Amino acid sequence: MSDGEKAGSAVRAPTVDGAPAGRPVEWMRVAVGAGAGAYTLLGTRDILFPTTTMGNRVSQAIVAVVCLAALPLSRRWPRPSATVVISAIWLQLVWTLVANGAPVPALLGFPVLSAGAGLLAGGGAALLVGAASSVVVPLAYVAGRAVSGTGEAIQPIEINWLVATDVCTMAAALMTRTALVSYRRLLEASETARLRYRQLFQEAPEGLVELDEAGRIAEANAEARRILGAGEVAGRELGAALRALGVVDPPDLSQARPGLPLPVEVPATLGARARLLEIGVGAEPGSRRLRLVLSDVTERRYLEERLGHAQRLETVGQLAGGVAHDFNNLLTVVGGNAAQLAEHSDPEVRQLSQEILDAQERGTALTRQLLAFGRREVREPRRQDLASIVSGISRLLGRLLGEQHRLRLVLEGPAPVFADRGQLEQVTINLVTNARDAMPSGGEIAVAVRRLASEEARRLGSTLGGDAQVLLEIADVGVGMSAETLRQIFEPFFTTKPRGKGTGLGLATVHGIVDQSGGCTAVDSAPARGTRFRVFLPEMAAAVGVAQAGPERPAPARGTERVLLVEDDAAVLSLARRTLERAGYRVTAATGGDAAEAAGRAGRFDLLLSDVVMPGTGGVELARRLRAYNPGLRVLLTSGYHDVDQRDPAADARFPLLTKPFEPAELLRRVRAALDAERDPVSG
Repeated sequence: MSDGEKAGSAVRAPTVDGAPAGRPVEWMRVAVGAGAGAYTLLGTRDILFPTTTMGNRVSQAIVAVVCLAALPLSRRWPRPSATVVISAIWLQLVWTLVANGAPVPALLGFPVLSAGAGLLAGGGAALLVGAASSVVVPLAYVAGRAVSGTGEAIQPIEINWLVATDVCTMAAALMTRTALVSYRRLLEASETARLRYRQLFQEAPEGLVELDEAGRIAEANAEARRILGAGEVAGRELGAALRALGVVDPPDLSQARPGLPLPVEVPATLGARARLLEIGVGAEPGSRRLRLVLSDVTERRYLEERLGHAQRLETVGQLAGGVAHDFNNLLTVVGGNAAQLAEHSDPEVRQLSQEILDAQERGTALTRQLLAFGRREVREPRRQDLASIVSGISRLLGRLLGEQHRLRLVLEGPAPVFADRGQLEQVTINLVTNARDAMPSGGEIAVAVRRLASEEARRLGSTLGGDAQVLLEIADVGVGMSAETLRQIFEPFFTTKPRGKGTGLGLATVHGIVDQSGGCTAVDSAPARGTRFRVFLPEMAAAVGVAQAGPERPAPARGTERVLLVEDDAAVLSLARRTLERAGYRVTAATGGDAAEAAGRAGRFDLLLSDVVMPGTGGVELARRLRAYNPGLRVLLTSGYHDVDQRDPAADARFPLLTKPFEPAELLRRVRAALDAERDPVSG
């Protein structure tokens, strides 16, 4: 029986007039035995030394027989046995009063019997015996006087004896009942408190253990038994219980300090992973007994590691965003000037400029990769069929794998998602590349795309809500990964590849893209068992409030409008000004928001082309101020930051944005589109 069941059974124990019957049951058996012994001695005395009448001896013998007969029955039926004995003794005392002329010693027995009845059978029995005695005793006394034939009138002293007997009998009954009621209430309160303590002890979320003076486990709750991996640990030494779990060196409890729990590492076993325990130690005042608090902190440490991982990702992402701003400005200048050199008449110059543009494209791709795992890449999400995307890059994947590896596609019908096509291609390529590197001797890589119901998705490891999801699964039969590696695979710059073979950004990029697209990832891997990556994305049919971006209308690249150009980077400012002026636009340049505001007040412009983040007045605030003077002013913003809404909280005005790096042709196209667009619904 568990401790909780023991506690419950204590409260539900048999009762005597509402009082718990633990010890009173034993008292009943003792009292029955005492009555049997007393009346046996009285009968023996009367036989050896005849001092009473034959009727008295017979009545005493009858009571002795009743007590002896009730004694073996008192174990199974304690209360009925006590009731029979009390009744027999009460009748014998009444008979003594009637048969012997009311001897005074018999009167003294009634208060004692009244109190005894209460203690043995409850407060109700005490009141019953007391009330019956108060009525019957005077009648028996008078009857005894008549039977004795003395013919004398009852004397005042005898009346005093009767009154005193009645008063003492009722007082004994009332006092006994009051004492029993108080005892019952105290016992009920004690049992309730004990039950509450037992429940709290057993149901505590932490493992609670009490050690005796010898260091053995005196008591342990359910959580402690679960942590220690044993059904019953009472009587065992704590060190032995820990060694049974595989702990090589159990901690020395004497080294514990208040508030500093002792760490215990439980190694992994077949079918169970490694665990980390903490043991808090407290001493019982004035005793050598110890109270321990056992905590399984494995999950907490794992969550702390995940939180640290997320914080590191956020830090690196912020760093990437800052680097990307400056890097994008450089790429804008390099690419813009190279694009203009590509129009040169000298073929060699054109070839060199093309090589510069190719290098710029690679730099742009690297910047986007950095921003992807930092969740700061500019996305163009649309309705996409993930199965079609994977099918479309299957040839590229085949060339990527080479002859030693085989690609097996399992594409089950349309799989609509709302995401950026380029990002989905990048996720697929990165995961397939990772699978290829895990099989240096070759093998088959399976790429599957299918739709899932929410229940099946959760079973496969998805943490997304919603009713329908799309699964992208890449499986290999390579070397697999250990549990330690699995905990770090999405950390930026973490790689198990040899130096120079990997950047550590591939899986970090996958994690960033999937998270940015509203999805989640799950990995199933073990050493020598291969790896299975699962990417879960919300199905487009289940997406709410998603609008597809329509195709942009081509617009002429040239114009004659007046443009106010604002850029704090001198090289970018020079490139943009030169590009616009060559296209026929009349350009007024400013290197900051304050100078641009002064120029905007002094003249009228058709378009404000401004960087978003600048010292002093930012691009969004500048646009709002200038529109107060020129309501028809069109606005086009540029930025090398990809988290503009965080850099400038006012960017929720939703002005059109041109991200850096951009080519001169793209700049001209976007300027023309901004000039020809409808008036922005943004208040000044």
